[in-house]
Amino acid sequence: MPVIPFGAPVQIAKRVTGVRVDPYMAYNFHVEADGLVIGGFTDVSGLTQEVEIKRQAVGGRNDSDVILPVKTKQTDLVLSRGMTDLDMFYGWFLQVQQLIAVKKSLTIYLLDDRSAPITWWDVANAMPIRWDGPTLNSTTNAVAVEKITLAHEGVSRAGAARLLGAVRSGVSAAQSVL
Repeated sequence: MPVIPFGAPVQIAKRVTGVRVDPYMAYNFHVEADGLVIGGFTDVSGLTQEVEIKRQAVGGRNDSDVILPVKTKQTDLVLSRGMTDLDMFYGWFLQVQQLIAVKKSLTIYLLDDRSAPITWWDVANAMPIRWDGPTLNSTTNAVAVEKITLAHEGVSRAGAARLLGAVRSGVSAAQSVL
């Protein structure tokens, strides 16, 4: 069976279509909660998933274990932004602090240079578990930044987002031919 080097399909696609397939830029994004844009953020981190595995010994196989998927672990999301008069995050955090579980569906959109969505991630049932106020320092003129940490029940890159990427690649290829 022939071995196809990693990245070969992209190189072949470039040669056939003449289209560059550049990586997305991470600086242009926005976040929606329950369908409403909830502000500009300087940083979103924690879009991480990890499959927990179990190693199982199998009779007659002495050189290694069989690995089996057990469950997917999610990391908490951390959203950072400059503080403004709109304190919806702190208010949301206070509700949860009073043991009122207010969960929201989030969507994190990565945008192109024209602010059109390139791809996005849907976050299920997010709830604030930590709020960090700004670090205040009188010797700098830095923006006061607040952070909110959100626990959630899962992140998925929507099938529509993956389809949009395929369509965008096809449109770029078609435009380069014309």
